[in-house]
Amino acid sequence: MNEKKGRTLSIILYIIGALTALIFAGSIIWANFELPFYFDYSYASVSSDNQTRAKLNCPIFLTTKETATVSTDITNNTDKTLNPVFRGEISYLGGIVREVEYKPTILPGESSRIEIDVNADDIVFNFMIMVRTYQLPTYKTPAQGGSCAIVMIPITFLSGDQVYYLSFFVTISLLGAGIFLWVKNNRPLRGKARRVLNVMIVLAILLLAAIFCGIMDGLMIIGLLLLVLIALLIMVALVYFGTSPQDDEN
Repeated sequence: MNEKKGRTLSIILYIIGALTALIFAGSIIWANFELPFYFDYSYASVSSDNQTRAKLNCPIFLTTKETATVSTDITNNTDKTLNPVFRGEISYLGGIVREVEYKPTILPGESSRIEIDVNADDIVFNFMIMVRTYQLPTYKTPAQGGSCAIVMIPITFLSGDQVYYLSFFVTISLLGAGIFLWVKNNRPLRGKARRVLNVMIVLAILLLAAIFCGIMDGLMIIGLLLLVLIALLIMVALVYFGTSPQDDEN
């Protein structure tokens, strides 16, 4: 492969990897951005000062033929048997909220796992499933609220977990391959080739950081800011490299 073809291939691989990363991060962050706007928080009957955050085990991706489970553990740290009231709201086709309620019996020092099944019937906004839970306060136990958003992928031949790990693999592999081939086919690196490499590295770091913010709880706002920064960097780079002269100098 000559250097010109190598440079072209490096850009193609890098673009595919970057688009995969953008879709990966963007879909997760956007779903979590929509989450607080979907629910009316009707279960929040106490002030937020008296409410703790529940940890929900929630899949990130789901495919159309799957049924997934959103779960959380309720622990009884008191000296009495508890029967806490646990309520959940799940998005549903047509914007209707599906409601569930559980009242487990939990002995002192033990835990009870609550599980809520979700599937393609719960899609809203064409590709999201929204879940919100609320546990009423009881003896020595404050109210707990939790929420999560799931991205629905419209395919049947992979599972949500497979889509998740495949997206990671494609993103890292193609971004890395694109950078490697660009370096290999532009030696010695100088001038515009060096500046392009710098942009490729910075953009790759920002894309991976956006993915991290998307999958980590509580970092949605930072993820949104990163997506805006990525969009601005891409636009500036396109304008700059599209108008600057071809050079091999500094």
